[in-house]
Amino acid sequence: MQDNDYIVLLHKHLSGEISPAEQTTLDAWLQSSTENARLADDLRLAWEKSEGYEKTFDTDLDAAFGKVQARIRTEEQPIRATFVRSQLLRVAATIALLLAGVWGFRHFYHVEAPAQMVVSSPTGNKEVTLPDGTQVWLREGAEVAYPAAFAGNTRPVQLKGEAYFKVAHDASKPFRVQMEDGKGSVEVLGTQFNVRQNAEEIAVTVREGKVRFAPETQSNGVVLTAGKKAVLNKARRQIVTENVLTFNELSWQSGGLEFVRTPLRQVVRDLQTYYNAQITLGNSNMLDCTYTAPLTRQPLEKVLESLSLTYQMQWEKTGANAYRLTGGSCQ
Repeated sequence: MQDNDYIVLLHKHLSGEISPAEQTTLDAWLQSSTENARLADDLRLAWEKSEGYEKTFDTDLDAAFGKVQARIRTEEQPIRATFVRSQLLRVAATIALLLAGVWGFRHFYHVEAPAQMVVSSPTGNKEVTLPDGTQVWLREGAEVAYPAAFAGNTRPVQLKGEAYFKVAHDASKPFRVQMEDGKGSVEVLGTQFNVRQNAEEIAVTVREGKVRFAPETQSNGVVLTAGKKAVLNKARRQIVTENVLTFNELSWQSGGLEFVRTPLRQVVRDLQTYYNAQITLGNSNMLDCTYTAPLTRQPLEKVLESLSLTYQMQWEKTGANAYRLTGGSCQ
């Protein structure tokens, strides 16, 4: 064993984490020379002094310890034996506080990698609340993975399928959604947005706030504000942004349809998608008329009746799940 390995054993001894076999090895090393014993005294003194310091670590402890070991090895290069041992003593005493803090932090705060939580929705939609208070609605077939506690500088989650997020605001810890195939990520501080992904594309729709959608092909990505949508075509590696006329593609999460000054051409599209029906607007002059209606979960025929009364139209059923609207005026 090298001298730095015995220094490790000394700190394991001071932290109470040393095994019986390691203790026997350490005892033999301490008894082999007075310099070793003096080194142990220096480390013990530094350890005792470190107990008065507040332990406020927020770092990669293993990486920090690796740097300490590297420094020791650097100082141990065999130039002259007496000089090297003197240098080692000084280095060991200098870094003792760091090592003591590392082991002390682990001992008192039990630092461990946060447990990974996985929630899926194999049948039906499911609502999940994350450790920071963020609400996630998983669409049927979706899955989200996240740490049991957001301990780092970000709040990372991994998503499969489609989900709607209502992110708890925390300016110090950006919330990041990583796509299932590594095709990109969405980063926010606090907002409401939807992520839909399949084999062909990834779509991000922002209802409130602001997000950054960063596909793997674009280093900076695009910034989306409320009412904006971005769609990444995976095969072409192209991203297209557009304005959102309605948020009714999110009706799976809201539970119904809502219209705010929406052109009838879009109203008809949304009704067809939501009710899986075929609807024909006979009067082309009505396509650009705008329609406003609160969130509704009524049957399609009730919605068509309300729409017809608003614009003096007539509606009729033309098939098993097909309808036709005729006449009408925007006035």
